[in-house]
Amino acid sequence: MNDDCATYNESNFDRLPSQSNIYGVTCIEGLHNTHNTILVALTKGKIYSCKYFKTSNFPDIQGISKEVSFTYIPGKCCIISIDSFACAARGLIIGVTFRNESNEHFLNIYCNYGDDLCFGQEWILDNVAQNCRSYDLSFTPYQLTHCKVECPYDKLQRTVFILAGGDKSFHVYAQRKNEAVFSEVNAEEYFTELGKVPEIPTYLEICNVNENRRITVIGCENGAIQAFLVNSHANTIEASWTIEHDSPISQIQLMLIPSNAGNGVVNYFTNWEGKVVDVHVCVVSSCESTMLYRNLPQQGFNNPTVFANSSSYDVVTSCALAKNHIFGRYEILIGTYGQKLLAYNMDNLPNEAYSSVSPCWSRGLAHPILKVKLLDMTGDGIKEMMVLTTSGVHVFQFNIGSVLNKIKSKLNMKSS
Repeated sequence: MNDDCATYNESNFDRLPSQSNIYGVTCIEGLHNTHNTILVALTKGKIYSCKYFKTSNFPDIQGISKEVSFTYIPGKCCIISIDSFACAARGLIIGVTFRNESNEHFLNIYCNYGDDLCFGQEWILDNVAQNCRSYDLSFTPYQLTHCKVECPYDKLQRTVFILAGGDKSFHVYAQRKNEAVFSEVNAEEYFTELGKVPEIPTYLEICNVNENRRITVIGCENGAIQAFLVNSHANTIEASWTIEHDSPISQIQLMLIPSNAGNGVVNYFTNWEGKVVDVHVCVVSSCESTMLYRNLPQQGFNNPTVFANSSSYDVVTSCALAKNHIFGRYEILIGTYGQKLLAYNMDNLPNEAYSSVSPCWSRGLAHPILKVKLLDMTGDGIKEMMVLTTSGVHVFQFNIGSVLNKIKSKLNMKSS
């Protein structure tokens, strides 16, 4: 294994007063000047914003982290999950789930509930955090996420919150028409595939591949995984697949990668831009090796690749897809509680099912890793790697110098 992580340089670290969890980070995106802010929910009842910007010492970046005071979150509560999205009518919308000292569970949804925000207007996070509607929960909440979906009553596209519950079900919270207040709706009316869940769902991944199709993958506490191909307009299931792993599912990542398929290939997919893509599913199982299931619509779960050594560093917690501009390839990044970050080359994977592939590089961190994300934090069009650990937020920048050297080397070869 090559332990050289020259692809990324660590440029910033924000230490936080207590740790978060695998559901505890969200990126604020889609609104004016918000590309570079993330929110980290700490288990001890606090939420921090981390904002990043370029310095005069290019290419270094600087980060500013501060606590944001969210109303109706008790000081001694345990925050479980957080999520956010942008709404044209309401601006920034943030959802937070938590458990109080009496072991009661709540979902708080924060947004501009008045009519005084124009689309594109600069919003202030501190103001959003003061406008809250709270919902009592009769179940233990897990992951909180969101998805744009065609609403059944008016056929308009709206973004809704989806909350995984310890009652072996999903709970959907939506706005009706242009009303500000969210209410729980029948999950199956919005997402037919979420009607029956075999066990407690620990992770949900939904991807609208194009205007007609979406793919949904559900991971459960007992290791069960369900995948669905859904007709978005009719809200009907066109195909489904299931498989069993032996430990709880920490994360699922759907990966749409440009493909040369389409010529004579049955059931190939085009994305929103009309480009042909391969659809892969990366499954992070907490106590097993991470698996990549390739070409899900064509092969289901029949063609897995095993990521060797991914389970050698305690619990596997997270994964992310990155584009390595130095070598011109896609890489899958794996985060572990054993403080190890592993990268696997997506190019030239073996064709045989259950064949294994070794890491192309790895990097040790000082603390257990909870989440890995690729985000454009500075607005320059290049994604940084955000690694959330039990100690704080690490930001790694892509090594631009290595990219330029690679380009120069190729130009020199062509000119010689």
